[in-house]
Amino acid sequence: MSQPVSIAARSILNRRGAANKVLIYVLVGLGVVGVLGLLACGGAAYGFLAWSAAIVEEAAEETFAEHPLVQQEIGDWQSADVNIMKGGEYGQELNGSAVAVELEGSEGSAVLVILNLDQDGYERAFLETDHGRVELD
Repeated sequence: MSQPVSIAARSILNRRGAANKVLIYVLVGLGVVGVLGLLACGGAAYGFLAWSAAIVEEAAEETFAEHPLVQQEIGDWQSADVNIMKGGEYGQELNGSAVAVELEGSEGSAVLVILNLDQDGYERAFLETDHGRVELD
């Protein structure tokens, strides 16, 4: 009679082990799905940020590349890169929202700072150069 109890106990323990294995597989699966979801969201956020930066860079070039003071300071416009960190620093310094675009030209470099940019235009723009700020009308 001790044999059937022993077999029954082993059967219960084996079933519990199987249930634990299933639980582990489910948790690992959920973890993998969660990590993949985070990567997908991170990739989408990075893509949106890069797309937004490209739009700002293109708009800055269309608006300021031919500006006489920009031409005087950096020469011919060669490249532009939005710098989010500098934009935040200028925004804090000037008590507003700011976009900072690092410019490279044929004769130098500068940071173009655009304050309170929206669909209707901007409030103020200036170049930050090695020798100071140059206000753009």
